[in-house]
Amino acid sequence: MKNLLDIAKCAGWARREGASMLFLPEGLGFLGNNAEETVLNAEPELMTLQHSHSTTDSLEVWWCKMLAQTFHTHATESLSSSMTDMSSNLSSSSDVDHHTFASCIELIQNKNISIIRGLQTIAKESGLWISGGGIHIQEEPNVDSKVNQSARVFNTHIIMNHEGDIVASYRKIHLFEVSIPAQNLRFKESSYTAPGNKIVVCSSPIGMLGLSTCFDVRFPELYHELRNAGADILLVPSAFTVPTGQAHWHTLLKGK
Repeated sequence: MKNLLDIAKCAGWARREGASMLFLPEGLGFLGNNAEETVLNAEPELMTLQHSHSTTDSLEVWWCKMLAQTFHTHATESLSSSMTDMSSNLSSSSDVDHHTFASCIELIQNKNISIIRGLQTIAKESGLWISGGGIHIQEEPNVDSKVNQSARVFNTHIIMNHEGDIVASYRKIHLFEVSIPAQNLRFKESSYTAPGNKIVVCSSPIGMLGLSTCFDVRFPELYHELRNAGADILLVPSAFTVPTGQAHWHTLLKGK
């Protein structure tokens, strides 16, 4: 919930400075503490949200209005302006009293509010394209895959246009696996995430985008394929761990 508010603020500042596209990291909505939590809080099947921007859920309607208000407030503030907390920023609205605001926030905190619905609101209000670098989405398993994908999600990088339409989506192909006993670090993304199997290139206001996510950066052949498919700009939104990031993140991103 707070992440979406921060995205609305960033969109406001970006629009104010003349940007045409907003780039967000992997895990932009949340990072689960365990596999079960990640699967439980994942977005519903992408096709149910892809072409529909409206909702009949009164709480979600209210929440989208709050995101829109947050965008417009920060579109008139400088980036150096102090960050205000959510309650002081939103409850000042003339059409929302403090009791209603507090009640709605309590309800929202106990309910899954769609990350994609929120991004659609922000895109439409701001006129910005959005790169959503990694959203956990529940979808039907690939029937052609030999891998059991039951009870798992797809780590999905979406590109959304200024009208809130999802114009491209990429399912992360290379899943993150690491074990560093000395630092008590063990991470196995495949325990709750199904791998994708297709490269994705799409047009945007700033050029042809080649989509990837985080650990993909360890596999240079993917980027050769993206360039051969017409990509001018390679996107690598990430949520690397501190130990692995310090070890190789900047090195792998460097060009020749």
